[in-house]
Amino acid sequence: MKTFLSSQLSRWLSVAVALLVVMPASSSMIRAQKEVTPQTPNVYHVGDTITYTLTIVNPTGNLAVNTLTNIEDTLPDGSKVKLNSADLVLVPGGTKTYTYTYVVTSNDVRTAGCNSSKVAVNKLNLSGYDSNCDSVSAFVEKKSLIIHPAIHLEKSVDQPVIQLGESVTYTYEVTNTGDTPLHNL
Repeated sequence: MKTFLSSQLSRWLSVAVALLVVMPASSSMIRAQKEVTPQTPNVYHVGDTITYTLTIVNPTGNLAVNTLTNIEDTLPDGSKVKLNSADLVLVPGGTKTYTYTYVVTSNDVRTAGCNSSKVAVNKLNLSGYDSNCDSVSAFVEKKSLIIHPAIHLEKSVDQPVIQLGESVTYTYEVTNTGDTPLHNL
């Protein structure tokens, strides 16, 4: 009986050690998301104001406390905004939200994607460490479509000289000179 228990105990210990080796240590988590207002459609014109809402979350399932030492947002014009003046500490389940506005200029517009869309790009970078001394970081990029609707109208007449009482025919040529479809003309 002693040999049997010793053999079983040895087998269970082998399995437990194998499980410890196979299962990785849990790593810390941080999540970031960026939304714009209005969300749908995420389409703006030069001169429009975009409202950015940035949310940083230490997920509930994370066991570590996160300390964020750098929260930096790169605006569409390339300038950087440091959002935290001091370290931000987030316990598991903790969140922090930042909201601010940005006015789109023509210099902000970049070509992106396979369809050569014109967009304004906003990038959020955050980094720090957790209570286990592991690094945490996140990166979120939000692209907003920038459209330039434009129209050209030309009016012509069928006769160079018109006498009083004569009928004339006017022709209007309407051309979409912008980068987006026009409706209800």
